[in-house]
Amino acid sequence: MHGGSSNPSLRSEIPALQIPGIVWKLPQQSSLLDEVYDRLITRSEVDRWYDAFLLSIAIFIYAFGYAYTRYSEHVNGGYPNTMMPLYVADKGVSWVALWMLVVCPFAGNILTMGAAIKKNWSATTILDRLLIALFAVVTLIPLVLFFVPWGLWCALRSMFFKGHQFYSHSIYERQDNKAGNSILKASLIDIVSLKHEAGVVGYFWAFAHSIIGCIIADDSYKGKWFDAKGRLYGNNEISLALGVVGFTLITAVMIRSLAGSDSWMKLKPMYRVAAPLGSIMATLHVVMMGYKGWNKLFDYNTKKGQPSITFFSTCFPMGVLLVNIGLTMFGTKKRAGGRKIWKHSATNAAHSKYERVVREFVTKGGADNTVSTMYDGTIRESHGTMHSDPILATESFEGFLKVIHSEEDSKSFGESV
Repeated sequence: MHGGSSNPSLRSEIPALQIPGIVWKLPQQSSLLDEVYDRLITRSEVDRWYDAFLLSIAIFIYAFGYAYTRYSEHVNGGYPNTMMPLYVADKGVSWVALWMLVVCPFAGNILTMGAAIKKNWSATTILDRLLIALFAVVTLIPLVLFFVPWGLWCALRSMFFKGHQFYSHSIYERQDNKAGNSILKASLIDIVSLKHEAGVVGYFWAFAHSIIGCIIADDSYKGKWFDAKGRLYGNNEISLALGVVGFTLITAVMIRSLAGSDSWMKLKPMYRVAAPLGSIMATLHVVMMGYKGWNKLFDYNTKKGQPSITFFSTCFPMGVLLVNIGLTMFGTKKRAGGRKIWKHSATNAAHSKYERVVREFVTKGGADNTVSTMYDGTIRESHGTMHSDPILATESFEGFLKVIHSEEDSKSFGESV
């Protein structure tokens, strides 16, 4: 059954069976450096999910704080503390879900207009320049609204990544020819590159909002929703209908996202049509819920002039969607967008760490271009034989990292924040 290889030394190891469409090959043996790379990249992928979750937590802290000050009897409202854990918290939950759906386009809008002004101004048309000037003013509103959650997110991720021994010194390292860090650009690119994770995390906040909404959809909580016959008012009917359609669309997009990658021809209807349409429906759902009270936004006799949550929370997605759709519709994104692609900071840090590991390994006598001389068997085994003298006594992956781990790399991942 063996002897299928033309190489005499391998004939006893490869089956001689001739099956159409099947090519017999020896399994490729993984090296220590392959294992290091896989673990670093896998960890960075996990950290991207943590990063998206931390972003949602930052928005929730901001949103719940606003809701508490507006509705608590101890500040501007009249609700007791017993209504904070569910009824008032739900307003923060829905706020998070809405903003997480559009936070990636928000960062993309800023990066696109910034690249157009700094680097690609000559490639833009007169229409592009007019749109950029107009949308730059419009973007100021979402930018101001997002400033506090942005700062909270940077603080949370700094604390989370602090002490990450397998990463580089900073989560905001530049990825171009310039040295140093760029907190603004790197954090914006991190948000854009989290579109998969942010969308999924935002979906589950929306799912939680749906469950809470069913629990508290009662006249004792939502008395303003129902008329004398106990039926929903027209605007609330429309609001809930839009919410159902929007939630259905983002459910479809979420399932498609978790199903894995595919050709753009199959993904385009989801990400170019269903995703923005679901975001629009979700925004209109909130607008229709509370627009009747917008005539008293800054009336001191109403919550001491504190604007309603339906208005405050929808200004961000309305501005983002307007700019994003406008830049896309007129082709400005393609002409004005940057050409230099940066990776998410966690992924970039993992690559940088791997490059330093390779250099350190070679410096200490290892051979980074061979497999057989590095390790007998697999690194996942509890014991093995290292053939390179500097790590001869290393019997595990952790021991290997300990040997090559330098004092420089022990600094915290978020040190420069």
